[in-house]
Amino acid sequence: ADGYPTTFCVEGDRLPISADALGDGACVSRCDFGIYPAEGCRSGYGCAVAARSGDPDTETYTCLPGADAELTECHRELAARGVAFEPTIKATESPSDYPDLTCEIADPVYILSPLHGVDLLYYDGSETERVLGSCDFAHSLTDTIDDVEIYGVDAMLHVGTYVCRAISGTNSLSRHGYGDAIDIYGFEFEDGTTYTLLDDWEHDTTSFQTAGGEFLYESAYRWHQEEYWSIILTPNYNSDHDNHFHVDLTPGSDYIGFTDGRYFGPAPYAD
Repeated sequence: ADGYPTTFCVEGDRLPISADALGDGACVSRCDFGIYPAEGCRSGYGCAVAARSGDPDTETYTCLPGADAELTECHRELAARGVAFEPTIKATESPSDYPDLTCEIADPVYILSPLHGVDLLYYDGSETERVLGSCDFAHSLTDTIDDVEIYGVDAMLHVGTYVCRAISGTNSLSRHGYGDAIDIYGFEFEDGTTYTLLDDWEHDTTSFQTAGGEFLYESAYRWHQEEYWSIILTPNYNSDHDNHFHVDLTPGSDYIGFTDGRYFGPAPYAD
């Protein structure tokens, strides 16, 4: 029902003895920091990991009566920022064409839209009610949303977050496979203006002819300066990025091996 969390059916042994009459299991609420901002659950319930009844390989964070919360410090910090999210468990998987690679998200969460008042929309304008990523990714995405919201942005257009795949043309796992990357297509503003990378990015210049080109360039450089992301690839990088910023949280150094430390496109070598 509207205004209530989605349910998840758990084994009966995760419930108090007083619930024995329910039999082998019961449906409880998933943890939801959009509906219950403080703890993810209503009073008297704790946000804890449980397996689905009859399917022990499928787990998620559920609201169990009388349970101690099993939230991470990252979850607590995200909740303190007023972010609506659902902590979850995501099983590892491999790209179909590279079975030796493993996609795994550290501390996965579903980030719920709107994020701090800014809608998360697919590039065609359709609603994405929630997007999957790591908890650290959720903090960086929140930083990015907070940065552009003060300029009147009320929607971020994106091309996706988590997907288990290799980097195009390589046998190396994409950061999307770690849940710490997003491809940003553009922004919609409260006054009806829309800026997209495809239509408004001005290539290889800092002398801009349009407000859209200037906004997109300066936004990306602010994110770089504030270290919201480890890597920012712009349309100056290559033709595969003509319609989006690729931003991610590659740890330590550039995952693809272009350069040490944080990196901002274009590529530092000739094709």
